[in-house]
Amino acid sequence: MRLGAWRGQGWAELLAQGRRQLRGAGVPEVEVDLRIMREHCLQCEASSVASTPTRHQRIVWRRLLHRRAQRYPLQYTIGRWPFHACEVDLLVRPPVLIPRPETEVCLYNCAFSPDQLHLLPRAAANQKKGSAAACVDSSPPRQWLVDLALASLESNTRHIVDVGAGTGAIGLALLSTRPGVEVTAVEPHPTAQALIRRNAQRLGLADRLHVLCGRLQDVALAWDQADLIVANLPYVPTTRSSTAAEEIRHEDEGAIYAGEDGLAQIGPLLHHINASLAQTTTKPHRLTTVLLETDIAHEQLLPRWMAQHQLSWLVHDAVLPDQYGRPRFHRLRVRTVASPHTQ
Repeated sequence: MRLGAWRGQGWAELLAQGRRQLRGAGVPEVEVDLRIMREHCLQCEASSVASTPTRHQRIVWRRLLHRRAQRYPLQYTIGRWPFHACEVDLLVRPPVLIPRPETEVCLYNCAFSPDQLHLLPRAAANQKKGSAAACVDSSPPRQWLVDLALASLESNTRHIVDVGAGTGAIGLALLSTRPGVEVTAVEPHPTAQALIRRNAQRLGLADRLHVLCGRLQDVALAWDQADLIVANLPYVPTTRSSTAAEEIRHEDEGAIYAGEDGLAQIGPLLHHINASLAQTTTKPHRLTTVLLETDIAHEQLLPRWMAQHQLSWLVHDAVLPDQYGRPRFHRLRVRTVASPHTQ
């Protein structure tokens, strides 16, 4: 549709046309996307008449609608996206992985002990009504999640390692709510590394965030003083690539898929952490916890894999659900003494 055809139309007409176009393209969560797109247009230029878009707003709306109807991720088109407790929206650029709402819940889940897990799905569902809506909503539930994340960290926590940092979302959310903490972001891709640094600068957190070019061996440069390792590595089995949503094709496949079982990167990371722990037995370890975001197929597979590979310093502690009740996260504890059965 030419821009001239949009003249004189109010937001009600633009939204109705957009609704028909996005539904016809098979876009999921159409109403959420329309709301986000309209809010973005209103932020681009102030309008004296709330019901009537300006010419510039119509141009922006047309561009957003066209890209979204092509199943291009809305986050990439807008170029920024809210995440958890970060006061400023994070910059997002293709093909760097877009922060997911379940990653926010990764921080939230840390606060619950295994005997409280029955509380999680209902609590999460009450606070997060939909994946995209949850990302955009800046109302109190996001602060509630931050409070739970803070409760999961020990009072003497000083250093967190974020492996597979992407945009830096996890580390920056933790830094935003914990002034005394430093984060080392481990990330292999130059585009993502640049985004992490820019996002840290926008949030005023650059002095407490350190970026490492993320080969696995680089974790050893940071882990020695780390209290917590959080890893959001690729974990989707390649066998599911043919059924993935169309939006996924615009993201870096190397940041999503990880071999037939989805453990092609998680496995080597755990081996490396275990080997590093074994090499430093002359002093106490600060590291107490490793938290992994995983595929739901790993609920039983990862504990079984760990048992088979006999990791002497790591013990599987709990499987934690995401906001939909799916088994999404694994919490591992670091032993104070290596297991005699695996040495």
